[in-house]
Amino acid sequence: MAEHSKTHVVLSDVLPDGYIGYAGNLEVSVRFELTEANGLRTESRASTDAPTLCNFKTHKYCNFDGGADTRDYYLRVKVDQLRPGGNDCIPTGEIAAVPGSRFDFKKSDSFFSGNFEELDHSFCLNESGYIAAAFSSTRSYIWCELMTADPGLQVYTGQAASAPPIGPFAGNLLEPQIWPFAPNQPEFHGAVLHPGEFCVQPSVFRLTKRGAGLNACAPEKSHRPHRLAGWVPETYGSGQSDVRHSTY
Repeated sequence: MAEHSKTHVVLSDVLPDGYIGYAGNLEVSVRFELTEANGLRTESRASTDAPTLCNFKTHKYCNFDGGADTRDYYLRVKVDQLRPGGNDCIPTGEIAAVPGSRFDFKKSDSFFSGNFEELDHSFCLNESGYIAAAFSSTRSYIWCELMTADPGLQVYTGQAASAPPIGPFAGNLLEPQIWPFAPNQPEFHGAVLHPGEFCVQPSVFRLTKRGAGLNACAPEKSHRPHRLAGWVPETYGSGQSDVRHSTY
């Protein structure tokens, strides 16, 4: 533990050259912080002394009512494209249009159970630093907003969970990241970190609770872009491609 206070903690580590096959000594830290806007901010930072792959991500399973199945949650993801995967879930390199498909979760009335049986898909986010996705429980009326600087978002419905008493579909996961399989797809956002650069990947999950009723569960109908309190994108750069890999 590198530092801590009543509202934050910073964990750090050094992954030595050759660790699990990756080149370079990678200095890594991750900061978890409770914000005044009722959010949990996660920020990973990394630097290296040799070119290496770097793509850290949050991995938070969310269940907002204690139920055994979260497939009746509402979901909204503000995207126009996704990266389809094969049978092994590895992206094929195809860019698929989202509007009008069963993966179109831009409307507030998109029910999880109404569009698919399960999800483990990579969506291409439209904007950096704005609210990119939201989902909510139809029982507790707790609503979660996600904002991230990463270009991709993996949405996973927990269908393979098997750690009793937690079973399949007992939690949902919104996982901001660089697009999977990026090192093998030249047109994807790069995941290679070079010496003299640093990788910064911030995200914020904010929770709110609303009154009873399905309208309270559904994400807001307005799609006007708005930033969460405390977000300072200038700290990380001005675009998706330079947010994460910046020179000192």
